[in-house]
Amino acid sequence: MGSCVSLYTLKLEGAACHMNIPNPNSTPMTVAEADELARLKALIDLAVEDGKITRSELNAIRSAALADGKLTAEECALLSSMILEKVKTGEIRMEW
Repeated sequence: MGSCVSLYTLKLEGAACHMNIPNPNSTPMTVAEADELARLKALIDLAVEDGKITRSELNAIRSAALADGKLTAEECALLSSMILEKVKTGEIRMEW
């Protein structure tokens, strides 16, 4: 998947996370990948705790997700469940 350039792109990538498409190249998550995912989750938690997400917070989250040069299915699912779904339901709002 490409980089999360905008909320629109995030929505497209998030939608793909909900599709149950088998990946024959998938491998179990390494300890380092699990640690990176936990750090990303903590960053998202901090960003959305006030009920809103700013452009700079979203950029920081995108940079963290892509720090290793790839967006994994787990990272995509995390972005979708912790940001996109909550924006869609009004639980958090985008603040540009």
